[in-house]
Amino acid sequence: MKILVLCRGNSCRSQMAEYFLRSYDPRLEVRSAGLNPVEELHPLVLQVMMEKGIEMRWARPESLTAYLWVAFDFVIHVCPCQNQFSHYFRGAAKRIRLNLEDPGALEGTPEQQLAHFRKVRDQIDKDMKAFYISQLRPLLDRERPLNQGWPWFNHEQVVSAS
Repeated sequence: MKILVLCRGNSCRSQMAEYFLRSYDPRLEVRSAGLNPVEELHPLVLQVMMEKGIEMRWARPESLTAYLWVAFDFVIHVCPCQNQFSHYFRGAAKRIRLNLEDPGALEGTPEQQLAHFRKVRDQIDKDMKAFYISQLRPLLDRERPLNQGWPWFNHEQVVSAS
C-alpha cells in the first residue's frame, strides 16, 4: 500500500503524518513531499516526535517532483494549499484532505511554540490512527494478513482503537 502525504514545505505536518503511519504497520510504504520544500525539518518536529518514541533525525524534506510518476493508493493533503496539488497525482485511488494548523507558523515564547507543536502532533496522530484503523488496516489485512510474514509483529500492541 503506497501513501503520499503532501503539504507546502514538507517540514512539519506531512513529515509527522508520514512517520506516524510508518510506525503503525510495516506493510505501509509512506512518503511525504512538499510543493516548495524547505532545507530541513523544523527542530521542534524532531523533539516532539522523539517524545512519542519516533526517531526522525534522518528525515529530509523532499519535493513532490520526486514522486510525480509513482502510482499511490492514497494521497493525503495536510494543509489548506490543496488546490495547488489538484493537478498532480490524478491516478491516486483516494485522496484524503485534512486542514491541519501549521505549527511552525506560530509566534510566541519557546514554551508556547512547543505546546503548539505537541497539540498539532497529537491531532496528526489521532487522524492518522483513525485513517489506519478505518481504511488502511482492513485493506491490508485482505491483501496480506500481518500474521503471514511478520510473526514477530503484533500491530494490536502498536495501534489500538483508543
